[in-house]
Amino acid sequence: MAEERAPVAAALAALDRDPAEAERLCRAALAENPDLTEVRVLLSEALRRRGSLSEALDEARVAAARRPFAFDTQRQLGQVLEQAGDLSGAIAAFAQAARNQPTHPTIWRELARLHTKIGDEAAAQAALARHAAFAETARAMQYRDTARAQQTLREHLHTYPADAEAHRLLAEICLAQGAADLAERALREAIEAEPTHVLARRALAQLLNRQSRYQEALTEARSLLTLAPADDGAARLLATALVNLGAYEDALAVYQELLERTRAQPDILLSYGHVQRTLGAYDESVRAFVEAIDRAPAYGEAYWALANLKSYVFDAATRQRLSDALARSDTSRQDRVALNYAAGKALEDERNYAASWSHYQEGARLQRSIAGYNAAATTEAVSKAIARFSADFLAQRLNLGAPAHDPIFILGLPRSGSTLVEQILASHSAVEGTLEMPDLPLAARELALAKGARAGATYLDVLAEAEPGLLRELGERYLNAAGARRRLGRAFFVDKQPTNWIFVGFIALILPNAKIIDARREPLSCCLSCFKQLFAGGQGFSYGLADLGNYYRDYLRMMRHWDQVLPGRVHRVIHDDLVVAPEPTIRSLLAYCGLPFETACLSPHLTSRAVHTASSEQVRRPISADVLNAYAPFDPWLGELRGALGDALDNWR
Repeated sequence: MAEERAPVAAALAALDRDPAEAERLCRAALAENPDLTEVRVLLSEALRRRGSLSEALDEARVAAARRPFAFDTQRQLGQVLEQAGDLSGAIAAFAQAARNQPTHPTIWRELARLHTKIGDEAAAQAALARHAAFAETARAMQYRDTARAQQTLREHLHTYPADAEAHRLLAEICLAQGAADLAERALREAIEAEPTHVLARRALAQLLNRQSRYQEALTEARSLLTLAPADDGAARLLATALVNLGAYEDALAVYQELLERTRAQPDILLSYGHVQRTLGAYDESVRAFVEAIDRAPAYGEAYWALANLKSYVFDAATRQRLSDALARSDTSRQDRVALNYAAGKALEDERNYAASWSHYQEGARLQRSIAGYNAAATTEAVSKAIARFSADFLAQRLNLGAPAHDPIFILGLPRSGSTLVEQILASHSAVEGTLEMPDLPLAARELALAKGARAGATYLDVLAEAEPGLLRELGERYLNAAGARRRLGRAFFVDKQPTNWIFVGFIALILPNAKIIDARREPLSCCLSCFKQLFAGGQGFSYGLADLGNYYRDYLRMMRHWDQVLPGRVHRVIHDDLVVAPEPTIRSLLAYCGLPFETACLSPHLTSRAVHTASSEQVRRPISADVLNAYAPFDPWLGELRGALGDALDNWR
């Protein structure tokens, strides 16, 4: 944040010419905000240069304790300890600094010098070997020569196979090359060489979280916290895994502890607010988002979090702060994306639709430039799925998967009413609503990477060649993964991952008794609602009107194919019918699922449960037909969308 960098720049400018002035500036900044660790490091250095070693050491220790895995805090601590004569302490601090930034141009050489001072020549030579290897790695990476960087590290590891830090650095390079499997292997080798290697464990937990392997990430995060109980990063990784496993109360406790010891950092406040929102604590989530803005006035995600509550209306003061943040020249592009979406929602609430549209359009333009999207790849994927999943192909393999009746899949486009369908089902005593599970796409991806799969093979290719027993194994593997998110012991559970519409044939093969529900909404309202939504991740198609129209058409094409080759297997819930005539639509839905009618399903807004989607507030209100023709206020700007939708405008049911 620019507000936090200013004291650092001022103190740094004064450090060489006048350490006393640098000390004064640092103390003034810390009086305003004691959390400015960079300023505390500079204060320690100013005190060291003035000869106040005891005070310098106190400040360095505070900084290192707050940010143990930052390079500057540990190096500063090492410098002060060396000057104070504590060489063993200095070595420990320099070693941690080297781990935190292994490609720093001088840190391993400095560590070698300290080892030489205490007469440990073997350790000095090992540090110099790392200096040579890691310096060469850094040079290669500077020129984006990842192959040379990897070769350098592998040569070093041939001589020093137990160098955990080299394994971790190799993992970073593998990730830069897109080789997540090799990165994971390198991280596990680092941990095998040195089980207490905190940074390797942290990197592994991060990788597992990114791969949606949340149960494994949870295990690693817990191991990490046993090694570094005060590490905020480990606590955040733990909370992320808990959220993605649906353990919201546990995640909330982690965030509350973090807030107590971090003096309410904006990003932690944001995460805390999101969990409160998921649990239905509307007022508490608003308070957290507003406090995040108080601490970081240009924090775009916090403004969008307020807007994304849907029922929240910006007051004049917050609206002005939003405008001021957009007007700042130092606002980052990612913040500017979120600010534009928030401004679009604020102006829409004021019925200033032209200005609102301008902001939505700008936010989408910026986000599209960041996220990117290949519409042709989606069209090709649909065509390949249609070609593979013929009626004969499916008939030859039906009833070979896991026989469980538990899963109920809800799929379709985002903003199509799927959360309402889930809430209706979760209001039934036999059904547990979970969340948008990543397990089915993960199973398809892992199948494509299966041992023996030829280069470039997709899961469709492997599926065609698979032994019959694999289908049951894949189904059981999915059920085991889903079991980690089931907490109520009910007979059925809902997987509401929208993008599973392309995997209906896969579901039919690995889980032949699963129920599949297609949540569908009128295309203009559905696509516009997607366009106005800044998604937390994925959904790259939603940031362009033509892409949205083409995506909707691909979805229709795919679903019509499933209707042909799996007749009667997919039950369709038309959102527009549901909100106009709830009872007959809900009775039909329950009958399809083999569930007896329960009156609670007619009042889903009264069901108390965690809801982890953009519709979390909407489904806590009674079913209403107000959402019909939601596109009307923005109709003058939807020409491109209409053109892309083509005949789907009228032929979408």
